[in-house]
Amino acid sequence: MSSTDLVRWSYPRTVMYPDERDIDYDQCVVFRYGSHWIMLYSAMDGDHDGSNEIRFASSPDGLHWTRFYTREPYLGRGGQGEWNGGQVFGACPPVRVGEDLYQYYSGTVNPQHMLAQGSMGGIGLSVVKADRFVEQRAGEEPGYLLTKEFILEGRRLSVNVVMNNMPYKEQGMKVEIVSHPPLGGHSGSVQAIEGYTLDDCDLIKGADTQRTVTWNGNSDLSPLVGKPVYVRFKLQNMGLFSFTIHS
Repeated sequence: MSSTDLVRWSYPRTVMYPDERDIDYDQCVVFRYGSHWIMLYSAMDGDHDGSNEIRFASSPDGLHWTRFYTREPYLGRGGQGEWNGGQVFGACPPVRVGEDLYQYYSGTVNPQHMLAQGSMGGIGLSVVKADRFVEQRAGEEPGYLLTKEFILEGRRLSVNVVMNNMPYKEQGMKVEIVSHPPLGGHSGSVQAIEGYTLDDCDLIKGADTQRTVTWNGNSDLSPLVGKPVYVRFKLQNMGLFSFTIHS
């Protein structure tokens, strides 16, 4: 339901429902984050003992939701016999503390179908760096990511990245700014803009929530402001969480 005055409400509508990979939903926490809505929902194995784990979904408008495609847990249960070994479920939206997000959650020793045998549990705290909800990873073989086309409205690009702890292997990330070819060019390809190619990009390594991207030591995107562009990432033994265009 939605409301503009908290008095008159729209008719309720279903925005997400279980499927064969999410047998049952038990509870969810929804909150606004940047330009999107985030849902941390408890997916319960209803065919067995009622255990559940917290999974991740996102939406641009609060009505149309996309669950993370692997359905892997965002916050899983603890080991058998631990205070959160039976089930975990969200308590509130995350709290921003500096560069960290504090995520409070609840858990119980036993799953729901066994709560009559004891309901001991507790409240836990999970800490993660800001903007690190979903990671796009690349291993030994380089991987590429291409964004949708958008109008560039800032003058600097930063990335939120982590690096695999493998100093003996080649690793790093590069970024290029690309655009459609001129009218009449090949409609299915994009071309790197001169001065902002992968070859021009200074190699990015390490872990950082706001690493500024530079091309031959230059981070200024002013010549491209107001133009439609794509951003393409090349990763090797690296992980990318998010990128930000700064004014």
